Order: sequence, then structure tokens, then C-alpha cells
Amino acid sequence: MDTWTDIILGDEHNLGGSLDSTDCYCGDECCQHVLRSRLQHGVASRSGWSVVDDSRTALWTDNPHPNPVTDQESWAWRIPRAVATTDWYLFLQGSDYRAAVKDFVTLAGRTPLKPWRSHGVWWSREYPYSDTAVQQLIKNFSVYQLPLNMLVLDYNWHPGPPSPGVPLVPPIEGCNQPTIAEGQCVAGFGGYQWDLALFPDPVAFQRWVHNRSGADLQLVLNIHDQCGIDSCQFNYAAAAHAAGIDPSSRAPVPCGFLQKSYAESLTAGMLEADPHHALTDFWWEDYGLGGPGIGKYQVLCTANDSSKSSFGHCLHCYQDDVDAKPQLWSAYVHGSRREMKNLRSLTLGIYGGLGHHRYPGVGSGDVYASWGTLQFEIFLSVTAANVVTEWNHDLGGFMETADSRIGRFDPLLNATTWLHPPERYPVSYTHLTLPTKRIV
Repeated sequence: MDTWTDIILGDEHNLGGSLDSTDCYCGDECCQHVLRSRLQHGVASRSGWSVVDDSRTALWTDNPHPNPVTDQESWAWRIPRAVATTDWYLFLQGSDYRAAVKDFVTLAGRTPLKPWRSHGVWWSREYPYSDTAVQQLIKNFSVYQLPLNMLVLDYNWHPGPPSPGVPLVPPIEGCNQPTIAEGQCVAGFGGYQWDLALFPDPVAFQRWVHNRSGADLQLVLNIHDQCGIDSCQFNYAAAAHAAGIDPSSRAPVPCGFLQKSYAESLTAGMLEADPHHALTDFWWEDYGLGGPGIGKYQVLCTANDSSKSSFGHCLHCYQDDVDAKPQLWSAYVHGSRREMKNLRSLTLGIYGGLGHHRYPGVGSGDVYASWGTLQFEIFLSVTAANVVTEWNHDLGGFMETADSRIGRFDPLLNATTWLHPPERYPVSYTHLTLPTKRIV
């Protein structure tokens, strides 16, 4: 080894950290290998030392954690480094791994307190539920005396693409059009508007979830930020003007989280100003994997290196800085908006690298329903603790395995995950694909 970089990457005794996502589609056995190969280094190592290379990250314009009461108008932002620099941090804690993690938190910032409900039971399923169907489902949890704390609506809560001959409320011609070559956007994953055919009165529905359900729930909505802001979104004209786009063109505003004007248009100008989202608690930033040229084994965006590449280079949200990770910055955007209102923050998305512990939590993606997945998720919970990251893992699995004995929802597998002690599975979260049987 001739360079420090070789030494860092060659530390075989590193105890591991987190990884970007558990999304993988090359088959159950294949994915067990791929996921372990994508595991990033942490700050604890049996070598007695570890190095963090921070040379290519951006700098802050101001205090990144403003006082939520006195500094509500001060939203700290990023400054790309003007010149190439070397910015490394060397941790020399020997076998005192707790000290290594403590020093990392002292350096990188503390993890904020999450809402207490987020440490309970989450529920989600990919299915076009109506407001009455969701209400009945929540009532069933109570009938069967099952705990429920977080209600997560998958992308089906907002309209999909137009279907010939099918009336839509409201008309959405031209909506969900891709700002990039992204198949998920045209499939109905994008946008921030409620499907009024399923939820005729979104405000009343959200008020019921919070106050009348009897479960005192908090609501998380699935979004795909990479699809940008199309012309059917609330306050589109203002977002288009801010991006230098003529609103009359109805051209979508591309996702650009590294641009403060875009982040302000998305949050203050749209999500926080839209009365239909006045009672939305949190966002599930479901970047997903789609995009051109991605085969089922190339789970990331570099065809020849599926184990090391970054989600950022297939999300098209970084725009002006190829070293930036939009999944980390978008977590800051959504999380800090709540902190500036003196509210506890929570985001659910893919891992953006070191520093993501400041914006909990991280959610596993589309995983196979298998014992191997369960085994890896427990392993990941332990290694991710080395970078102070808590994972919200899928329980029961999302995709069907080749083993016919384990379908998309296996009662024994799901029950086993619920019986694990909390230090192994800190959050109970179901994430089930469309054909899956209903749990309750």
C-alpha cells in the first residue's frame, strides 16, 4: 500500500457502518452478497484507529443547527469547496469503540430526539386505499388489540398517470411527467397532490387520523422527490419562476436540492403552504432505484461496480456538484424545517453517508421476504450503530423469493421479527408490495 487512501480502504478490521439502501433485485442469495459488499466503513475498528476522509464534502454558510425560536429566518446552507483540499479525521481510540463513536458525534453533531411514536409500530402497504378503507384498517388494529403508532401511506395516496377513458379528480393531464429519464415518475410515483378520488377531503382525513382514530397516530406520506415539481402541483408558478422556467410552458421544475431556491420552493412555497398538507407530519423520501440502464443486478448506477457507487449519481438531484449526496441534503431540508418550528424532526429515506445520524431515520427499501434478509437486517442494525444510525427495517419482506414456502408475506417470518429484542430491531415497520395479503 503506497497511499493513505489504500490504507483506509484496506482496513479489513473495520467494524462496519451503514449502507445507502437495502434495495436489491438480483435474487435473494445474490442480494445477501451484494448488500454486505455495499457496507461502508464506520469509525470503530479492531485496528485501533480509523480515518474519515471529509475532503470532498461541502462547507456550511452558517450554524447548521439554528435556534428554532430566535433564528427561524436563518436557514444554513452549503458552500461547495472552492479549491481541492485534504480534510481527514483520524480516530485513535484503540479498543474503546464507545469513545470512537462519542468523538464522532462530538465532531459531526448530535442525533436529535425523535418523536416518541417513531419508536413504536409502523404500518405501510403499497395499495390504493381510500380514506374509508384506511379508517377501517386502523379500527381493526384496535379491535384486535394490536399496537400502532405510525401510519405510512405509500405512493398510492396521490394520483397516478392518466388512464384512457377513466375520469380523474382533479384532471391531471400532463402531471407526473419525468424531469429526467425516470420510469418511476411516469408510473405515478411523483407529485405531492392528494388523489381526491380516494381522499375527497384530505384535511378531514388527516384530522381523523390525528384526533378521532383513537390511536393518536402520526402520518407519514411517501414522496419521490427526484421527479421534481410538475405543473399540476400547488404553487407551481412560483417554483417555476424561481428556477427560471416560464410557467406558461408547463415544463416541470427539475429536482435540485443543492439549490436553496429549489428547497424553499418545495418546502415553504409548496408543501407548507398547501392547506392539504397542513396536518402532514413527516415524509418518506422514497428515492427508489429506477432510471435508464439499470439492470436487476446493477442495483446502483455504475454498471461495473454495483457495490461501491452512490445513489446520488442516478437521482439527478445534485445538478451542480457531482460529489454531493442529495439523499443526505434532502434529509436536512425536510428535517430542519420542522426543527425551525420547534418540532421534533423525522425523515424516512435512504442513507446519505456519514452525518445522516443528524436526520433520523433511515429506512430499508425493497427487500426479499427471506430468513437471509432477516439475518442481514439484524447484522446491519449493529454495524450502523457504529455511525449512530438507526434503521427502520422492513418486516415480513417486500418481494417474493424463489422459495415457494416464503411468499411476499410469511406469518412465521413476520412474527419472528416482532419477537426480536428491541436492541436488534428498534423499529417495527411493515412495507408490503401490492399483491400482498392484508395483515389486519
